[in-house]
Amino acid sequence: MSRLLVLSHTSKRSGGAESALFELLQTLRTKANIAVMFSDPSGGDERARYEAAGFPVIQFDCIWAVPDFPSSMFEMCTQLVWDRLVDQLRPFGFTHVLSNTIVQIHGAIIAAKLQIPHVFYAHEYVQEGKAFDLHPSGIGGKNYCKLLSDLSDEVWACSKFVGSQFEESKTKVVYPFFRSIRTGVTSRFDPTAPVSVVCIGTRSVRKNVAFFLIFAKAVGLLGFPVHFKWIGGEDPRGRAVLEAHLRRRAPFVGPVRIEILPRSDNPFEHVGPNPVLLIASHSEPFGLTAIEAMERGIPVIASRCGGPEEVLPKDRLFDVDNIHGAVECLKHVIRNYSEPYSFSFEPCVPDLPAVYTPKSLDFVERFRAIRLHDRTPERVVELIPSASSDMLEIEHQRPGTLVLNELRRFGATPFCYSSNMDNFYRGGIGMAVQLADTMHDRSKEYMISFVLSALMFQTGRLLSVGDGIANDSIRLARAGLDVSYLDFDDGVMTQIAKRNVADAGTTVKFVTNLYANENPFDFVMCFEVFEHVEDPDVLVRSLSQKTRAGGYAFVSECFFGLENQWSPHLYSNERFTGMLPAIMDPWFELVDIHRAIPGKPFMFRRTDIPFDANVLPSARRWFMNASTYNAIQTAFEAKTNSFVHF
Repeated sequence: MSRLLVLSHTSKRSGGAESALFELLQTLRTKANIAVMFSDPSGGDERARYEAAGFPVIQFDCIWAVPDFPSSMFEMCTQLVWDRLVDQLRPFGFTHVLSNTIVQIHGAIIAAKLQIPHVFYAHEYVQEGKAFDLHPSGIGGKNYCKLLSDLSDEVWACSKFVGSQFEESKTKVVYPFFRSIRTGVTSRFDPTAPVSVVCIGTRSVRKNVAFFLIFAKAVGLLGFPVHFKWIGGEDPRGRAVLEAHLRRRAPFVGPVRIEILPRSDNPFEHVGPNPVLLIASHSEPFGLTAIEAMERGIPVIASRCGGPEEVLPKDRLFDVDNIHGAVECLKHVIRNYSEPYSFSFEPCVPDLPAVYTPKSLDFVERFRAIRLHDRTPERVVELIPSASSDMLEIEHQRPGTLVLNELRRFGATPFCYSSNMDNFYRGGIGMAVQLADTMHDRSKEYMISFVLSALMFQTGRLLSVGDGIANDSIRLARAGLDVSYLDFDDGVMTQIAKRNVADAGTTVKFVTNLYANENPFDFVMCFEVFEHVEDPDVLVRSLSQKTRAGGYAFVSECFFGLENQWSPHLYSNERFTGMLPAIMDPWFELVDIHRAIPGKPFMFRRTDIPFDANVLPSARRWFMNASTYNAIQTAFEAKTNSFVHF
């Protein structure tokens, strides 16, 4: 008999995916001996349920891979000792691994290291446009699903909608409902009672709480006597959304009542007379509540959001966010409430894959390379002319002290551009010591992880602009990218960078002229440079000249960083804070944003507008006007104080 290791993504309270897994494992017990591993260290309802059912339980701590894929992968690949974990699991003799989620990939890595077949049981939709909470930052939904397919022998998808994300030859649809249903349903309508429209679950933005409330208001204005219930509203984030919308909307008109109820293991016992289940989601992998409602004779109306389209008739479906369509569906259900309709559902439980296909885990080593385990600030400072360990200690204790002293020596004024500031950049070493001191700063490592994630399935040349002592260039070169380094001149910083690259034993090419008309690069990286330059527009045009059409630019800024330790940052650029996408337009269009450190970096795609085109969009002219900027900031701050963010 097979020995199956199952990875569940939570030991906390049960949801649809957790319930589906429990039922699936009950059916698989005849085919395999099963142990369940939870990826958080604490106990919970789910762990107790499996222990009560006689399943062996293993517990360890691991973070989610999405939505913040770059930083999660960095932590997973640099902090978790995979070989030690695998050695602990090997004596159990597992023959298969099944992961009950696609938001983590550690199960696939374990299976690859044990060289046994792996299955993803996919309950999530992560593609662009409909993913919302779970869209993987950096790598994107399409490439993330390619990675999952590459790491699996099979993908069991909870619906055709979810399965459409993966390699077709590896995908099987395994609906998350394991009871046969063949019945003709007649719902009884009580004409003396209002209709009860019920929504279940508020734990994610994709559930579309706002639509639920506006739909309720529209129904009230039309004069329908309807009682709206949202079950699951005790979740702090979901309840905050509901209450914020209730506060911001005008009072409800007509015979409508809205009630927010706590989560329940049996939500259908709270539905009231004449119930109708409403699924208003932007995306719904399957919609288990739809099956459970119909099993109980409760009519269902749903948005065309994926899974529900596979189980509901067309006259019970409406377009996402279409209030008129939802109202018409509700009218149709009320008119035909007591008419019988037939409904059947047959579960499918496939066999575990019999053959293991070798997997590549090169990406683990590529992310591990970002850490620069063998490089220390002390060693890098030894490569800086005239620097000493005492200078490193001063910088560590009082950040920015060396830079400020050098600004004074060169006659430059903090936060202000001048020719003396240029001389400071060409001849000073204070910034090099500062960069050495912060070389293992976690935020910098996360930023590079974002670039590596985005280029995981890409090939081409990357230009690193303004990379100081070249630590980021070394990271990406060690991760397998073809990297070239470019600073603004061949000054002291570039010479230190060359020494650092040679000492690291890494291959990085050096480019000497930002403005030279040469073959453009496939990718450009420019981190924390804009706040140092006198004219950001000139830098944008130079980056556009260096990036091929369709290529990517990874850019971050620190316009707001007028702090003592960052005295070379220019006050004249502070007004551009938060406006990098507008500044990059029209030569670059925004593609993605790093989630762990928002905007550090932004990811842009190079448009086909020539770098020397005489264009300046009206939006940029508007933003770049100081008085307009101040007016926008004042209005924005006043508005934001009234918003509830989630």
